[in-house]
Amino acid sequence: APTFAELFETNELKAQIQEKDTVILILKEKIKSLCADDKERKEQSKVEDIETQNLELVHRVTNLSAENNHLKQTYKQLFDSIKSSRVQTKEQCDDLINKVNLKSVEVADLNVSLQEKFLVITALKE
Repeated sequence: APTFAELFETNELKAQIQEKDTVILILKEKIKSLCADDKERKEQSKVEDIETQNLELVHRVTNLSAENNHLKQTYKQLFDSIKSSRVQTKEQCDDLINKVNLKSVEVADLNVSLQEKFLVITALKE
């Protein structure tokens, strides 16, 4: 049978073990808490990264939209300019075609007149 001193020492050792077990449990809880905090910080960091990327994309889309609107306006001005030039060119072409037709008639009349004069000269020579 254990002596009183041995029982006292055993109880004291059990108390120390219990105390150390309690410290271990407290430390495990602290580790869990720190891990959870770290996980939360990492998730928050990811969220912040995504928000930053989103802002950058919104900025890029805004810039591209402005550039697109500018290009639309530029091409509309070019189209309107080409349309106007086309109308002027068509009018000039039509005018030139009319002048050529008139000159063709004039040349044909001169050819007829020339042939008549040639016939008269030929008749006079004989």
